Amino acid sequence: MFSDRTASPSYVVDVVAATRALVEAGRSGLYHCVGSGLCTWEELAREAARLLGREGRARLVPVRAADVPLKAARPLYAALSNAK
Repeated sequence: MFSDRTASPSYVVDVVAATRALVEAGRSGLYHCVGSGLCTWEELAREAARLLGREGRARLVPVRAADVPLKAARPLYAALSNAK
């Protein structure tokens, strides 16, 4: 898990509510829905392990994004807004 990448994870209940509102309003198009908070991928993985009762037993290894060869460059800060 990346310890230095920040994002706005989507929560399925929020995505369903946003999708329903768009459908009921008769809207179409391409939309992006994200959570209102932000965290690093490491924080997200640790919270998922905690919620699954695996805290302390999950083998989570934090890595820096710069240390992983990726085919395309990724921003370290990718927390998006739901403003529109």
